[in-house]
Amino acid sequence: MSDTSVARSASPAVRDLIPLAVLAIALLAFLLTPFVVDGYSFPLGPDAPVYLWWTRIAGAEGISAAGDRPGAPALLLELTGTTGLPLTAVVAGVEVALGAMIGVLSAILARTRGASRPAWLLAGALAGVFSVHLVAGYLANLIFVVGFLGAAVCLASRTRRGSWAAAALLGGTGLAHPYFFLVGAGVLLVTAGLARRDTSRDADDAEPGEERRIVTAVLGAGAIVGAGLLSILWGARPPDVETSRDGFLRRAGLGAELASAYRDRFVDRWTRYVQWASLPLAAIGIGLARGFVARLLLAWSAVTVVGVLVGLAFAWYPPDRFVTFGFAIPILAGLGIARAITGARGRWRPVVYAAAAVLSVAMVLGASFAWFRNEPYITEEEVHAAETAGRFLDGLPMPALFSFPVEEPDAPAPTFELARAWNVVLASVPADRIREPVPSLLPASIHASEEARRVGRVLEEIADERPLGEQHTLDAAMRPFIARWPSSTGRQWEDEVLVVDGPETPASATPRDPLGRTSPGQIALASIVLLLVLGVAGFGWAAASVTSTVTRVSIAPAFGAAALILTGLVVDRVGIRLDGPVPAIAAVLAAGSGYAFFLLQRRTGTHSAEQVEEHPH
Repeated sequence: MSDTSVARSASPAVRDLIPLAVLAIALLAFLLTPFVVDGYSFPLGPDAPVYLWWTRIAGAEGISAAGDRPGAPALLLELTGTTGLPLTAVVAGVEVALGAMIGVLSAILARTRGASRPAWLLAGALAGVFSVHLVAGYLANLIFVVGFLGAAVCLASRTRRGSWAAAALLGGTGLAHPYFFLVGAGVLLVTAGLARRDTSRDADDAEPGEERRIVTAVLGAGAIVGAGLLSILWGARPPDVETSRDGFLRRAGLGAELASAYRDRFVDRWTRYVQWASLPLAAIGIGLARGFVARLLLAWSAVTVVGVLVGLAFAWYPPDRFVTFGFAIPILAGLGIARAITGARGRWRPVVYAAAAVLSVAMVLGASFAWFRNEPYITEEEVHAAETAGRFLDGLPMPALFSFPVEEPDAPAPTFELARAWNVVLASVPADRIREPVPSLLPASIHASEEARRVGRVLEEIADERPLGEQHTLDAAMRPFIARWPSSTGRQWEDEVLVVDGPETPASATPRDPLGRTSPGQIALASIVLLLVLGVAGFGWAAASVTSTVTRVSIAPAFGAAALILTGLVVDRVGIRLDGPVPAIAAVLAAGSGYAFFLLQRRTGTHSAEQVEEHPH
């Protein structure tokens, strides 16, 4: 195809940018609603405090100190340093921006293989709304889903260049959550198996070389993830911290309680997802997709269902996490609704229209109710109390032990509140002292259940293993984490901190290295700014990978996330901390190399004509 014909055929495609932009804006507005309406100034979800302290310790000691999911803190450090926004605004803004991107990428995936404009817009809208189950704090999963959808779009281009682009996207974002990278790789390998079957049967939609392109992408991504994980084996080790109730149960040897918690969580949440009601619609929608996209969505749906069943049967992992990853089902449901509407005939047409409207509204409402019930798992009062205690901690030589009691009244299993409080305190003390706080359970809580007794012993073991140097200790209670204020004769400070053992006075009048504050307006601004930053950072790589203008613009933020993760990890691993001007320089390097590669392709004539099929709508 000549350059002239490509330009001529691009005009109808460019018109699709307008509805895609409207979709992105609508999803941003939907996801920002709890912040604006309820005035939340911290990111939502139980895992948000974890990402706050992971990022802070990664900036102070290196990304290796954040553990085996280096991609998320690398991305957050890059974006915080580049934009100058507070970390709290960046965490919330990235979650909202990537949630909207899931909707856009889902729409583009449906669009690449011939769905009508209403069909792929509906698919994107339902998938974007469903993203709330990851936007609520599960940032690492969210990053990988965006990369996975972007990789799927690249693979749908049916080019070797698209295959290598998919490998980069999967590898870069897979470093955010290596475990879910394995799930995504499994989905793609099942897709490759379906492609091989269809090729052997000489099916109409068989695509020559599809199996080889998919396997190439998976192997290339696996090499990137493997190299990234190997690189964090040197450097500072992660602190000995349990970030969730699941971790406490696992460490305390309470396998039966952990399995019960997994199943109870699934039962409690299953009505939120509304995926089960949409399975018949998904079955209808599979007939509207063709080729690679149909095989991918079928494989993804099958892995989701099997993953849930295995999780319920053996309790090796939380089965609801497979549900939250199963975006193939809302995508197919959107296509199924559109197919049912266009195929309705005669007197059944009003019935079909009504049923489609009811099911669409039910899917949106199910996700909306779950989203609007979310709230931050960190408060201003808790942060202020922890920062005040941190001022006393700063009065002790390093290393020290900061012991603080946690109490959840009338709770037979207080370990969720225990983990949450620990994460909040770690996020609020100075970054170079994150290794020192260890919670304890009050006697009333310890005797509440066998779980509490076992977890109490785990906390004692963690405290005993901390290197204390000259045995410097801070023992302080913080009012937000205590239901019944102790009657101890300790020194009370600012009506919220009771120092039982430690310095006489705080080391400073104000907190050192405080957790940056934000506001609902700043979170809304951050969501837009970060989406633009990711788009600019990734557009050169997107342009070098695909030739459709619409696709380039849509997948650019996914490339931006992968490029910033990989660049940040490389810079950190060579010993340069991601603070000061370094993140901005690294971001320019990540973006500039993409534009340079694209220009080199054009100069050498290796950037071929459009490969993604465009269909009239």
